[in-house]
Amino acid sequence: MCLAARPSCAGPSIGFVGLASDDDMTKITRFYERFEGLATCSHLPADSNFCETQHWCTRLDLIYFSGGNTQNLITQMQASRIDQLFYTAYQAGTVIAGVSAGAGCWFSQILSDNSGAGLAPLAGLGWLEASLCPHYSEEPHRRLAFEALIASSELSAGYAIDDGAGIIIENGQTLGYITARPNSAAYF
Repeated sequence: MCLAARPSCAGPSIGFVGLASDDDMTKITRFYERFEGLATCSHLPADSNFCETQHWCTRLDLIYFSGGNTQNLITQMQASRIDQLFYTAYQAGTVIAGVSAGAGCWFSQILSDNSGAGLAPLAGLGWLEASLCPHYSEEPHRRLAFEALIASSELSAGYAIDDGAGIIIENGQTLGYITARPNSAAYF
């Protein structure tokens, strides 16, 4: 998922947020391996305070959020109020992007398996008034649960994203989707 507020530029500054994965070093290393040399890269340590996060956000063109535990990501951001900093950065033109938990947390609802009791609706940050289902085609039980929960009105209408695809949203309007894999797509 990608929330865009301005076009990308040459030599961007990209930051990685690994709160959903508890700063998993494998994911952080993968981020640097992928983007170093193409961009100025940094990552926000999980123990960063509000002021450190504020300073870090203001220097970035794109902030990328990892996958992991969606509930932990939302809870940590709200408890430290850094969700407000990311929203302010987005409003100022920073591109916000993420995968799985890092894509879903911005929506009003996410189809999540974080409770340990199977797939269920989870309240998101509400930047986008819709629901989101990640891993749509890769985990067929998600498709069935997402469609059933929308039909029963337990989830609002929303987007489903295959792994390797992303929705492009600018100023609250969906512009389309991109894909990095054959046969991956996004759906409403």
